[in-house]
Amino acid sequence: MKITDFINTDIKPLTLKNTLKQAKDSFKKNEANHLAVIDTHLLGMLSKEDIHDLDLAKNIEDYQYLLDLFYVKNSYNWLEVLGLFAQNQTDLMPIVDDENQYKGCYLLEDLLNFIYETPFLTEPGNILIIEHNTTDYSMSKICQIVESNDGKLLGAFISESNPDTVQITLKIGPIAINPIIQSFRRYGYQIVSEHEEDKLMSNLKDRSDYLNRYLNI
Repeated sequence: MKITDFINTDIKPLTLKNTLKQAKDSFKKNEANHLAVIDTHLLGMLSKEDIHDLDLAKNIEDYQYLLDLFYVKNSYNWLEVLGLFAQNQTDLMPIVDDENQYKGCYLLEDLLNFIYETPFLTEPGNILIIEHNTTDYSMSKICQIVESNDGKLLGAFISESNPDTVQITLKIGPIAINPIIQSFRRYGYQIVSEHEEDKLMSNLKDRSDYLNRYLNI
């Protein structure tokens, strides 16, 4: 399934000649916090919050300065689209072609349903969160570490970042994960997530260290 399968053409865009009362009714009908406003092309997005205290009898063109221009194109992948949803704090994202002609929209709910169907979430496996210096980590090296331990990387994304460190969340196919954990440690990665296999190995090491100290008394 492709993200373009979720293009919505049922929600009709507004025009400058629509009144704010008509816009308010459309917001209520479509349960959206933004709606597209078009002329011969996309003019911008009208926010439901922006029209609360305005004269509903007036046309949108009287408040055209309130329009906020953001959009995606058919060629954008789902990560780019999701990023723009978050950046613009919207639940409806307009889609335009190369001539800025309005072609429909994506709904945030539909995009999340698309993500829920990706192998990252649907395939069985282990979630591993690792941490490394921001300037030193390498996605290619991360893949190499997983695959060198007969693991299958189903997905990876940066889940947290600051100027000094970065955390990467990995989804690894069902396999004994401890060899992968130990390999990451050898390459200087910190393991943020907790794993039963890792706890068991840590407990065995603690007991071994205790026994060695006892024998050396």
